[in-house]
Amino acid sequence: MHRGVFTDAGSSERLTLFPSRALLRWAAAAFATALIAGPGPAAAQTIRDPEVVDLAFEGNETFGDGDLRTVLRSRETTCKGVLLNPICWFTDWGFAHSRQYLDSLDVVQDELRLQLFYADRGFFQAQVESAVRRDGDRARIQFSIVEGQPTLVDSLTVVGVPSLIDSTEVDRLIGLREGDRFDQFRLAIGKDSLERALRELGFIQTAILEDLVRPRGSGARIRLDVVPGLRYRIGQIHVEGEESVGEEVVRELVLAKPGNFYRQSRIDDSQRILFGVDAIRFASIQPV
Repeated sequence: MHRGVFTDAGSSERLTLFPSRALLRWAAAAFATALIAGPGPAAAQTIRDPEVVDLAFEGNETFGDGDLRTVLRSRETTCKGVLLNPICWFTDWGFAHSRQYLDSLDVVQDELRLQLFYADRGFFQAQVESAVRRDGDRARIQFSIVEGQPTLVDSLTVVGVPSLIDSTEVDRLIGLREGDRFDQFRLAIGKDSLERALRELGFIQTAILEDLVRPRGSGARIRLDVVPGLRYRIGQIHVEGEESVGEEVVRELVLAKPGNFYRQSRIDDSQRILFGVDAIRFASIQPV
């Protein structure tokens, strides 16, 4: 059955055997059969984390569950659509559900995400703890929250605003006032509104510097330093790529004219007008 080279018993040479062609053909066929059949039952089985069937919050008095869910990585199994709700209620068919499985690392990190969510909204002392209850291949996650007392705005000072905008308008644009709960997002929106108002008046390089101080046992003290820069007028208008409609037509359609103070709304409206011309496929207006 085998061919080989044999040596004397007293020799130190190794005995080498060579398999026959029939044996090689049998081994190749067995290997191909194993590839087609795939792994056996034991190898095919995979260990899956428990399915998250419920995700709840406790102690969140200021913010609703929907607000808190937006910052989480953890999710619970839900129905894929409103039309599939009847199927989800009465069956456990896989195609109707969006399955979500437990990731313990995500749960721990979600505690930090919720604490940051609260801190950005003035609850700097908020504490968050998670609890996972497992029941076989199912899991329930609960986040327990102690919000603590919110930090209020003790003072809000805005300096450096050009006289073209009065103090009443500045207060309206900022939105956050003394006595309000500190909210980093409201403050950011207010700063952005003030910047847009100044750009509309020609201060296109406006910058607003923020200084936030929270003394121990006190509220937040906010100071905004507005650096408006120069107020710009429109000088020359350069037109490029106007072959299809002609430069004079483009200049007529653009609302901003040389000598006018720069206004972002006119630039935006001019760009929309150019986009509305069938012969123009792309239009971009940029200050230089």
